[in-house]
Amino acid sequence: MVEILTPRLIFKIPTFDDVDEIHAAKVKMWPELQKWMSWSNDESGTYQGTHDWVTRAQSPEDNIPLIGRDRLTHDFVVASGVHGASPHFSTGYWVAHKYLGKGYATETCIAMVRFAFLARAAETVHIDHFEGNDKSRRVIEKTGFIFTELSPKIHRSHYDGRMLDSYRYILTDLSNVPDLEMSWS
Repeated sequence: MVEILTPRLIFKIPTFDDVDEIHAAKVKMWPELQKWMSWSNDESGTYQGTHDWVTRAQSPEDNIPLIGRDRLTHDFVVASGVHGASPHFSTGYWVAHKYLGKGYATETCIAMVRFAFLARAAETVHIDHFEGNDKSRRVIEKTGFIFTELSPKIHRSHYDGRMLDSYRYILTDLSNVPDLEMSWS
């Protein structure tokens, strides 16, 4: 089991007890998720899709899917994780509607990067965002990632079918990443 503590969040691998709450949050965010998330196809939007994601999370190897809960209320706040084959990882996130605009995406991104480098011995961590997703771009930049590559019209939005550019960023160490009080077990 993985547990990561940050100032406001507790991250853990999701369990079947979490499915209802994750799915309810996902349904509320679904139009936005379909604009920006490569995984947001019609199957992933179903209750079964959420259940299947939690099922896969029960046997993490290099891919560690995590959910963040508020340390005080225990509400579901964010889905994230560290993915890839050691020593090269990626991360991403989506935040529940109620918690948007409150810094949880940035706290999550910093925590995932620090966890990857310090607990998983990452040599690189990358993250992508798609054209038009300026909120994610700002989180990525605040986290300290360096832009490396533009891939034109590579992603088809599940929301409206438009082809979007993909922007890739990378970190090779923690020198640009803001400090964050955190621990893990």
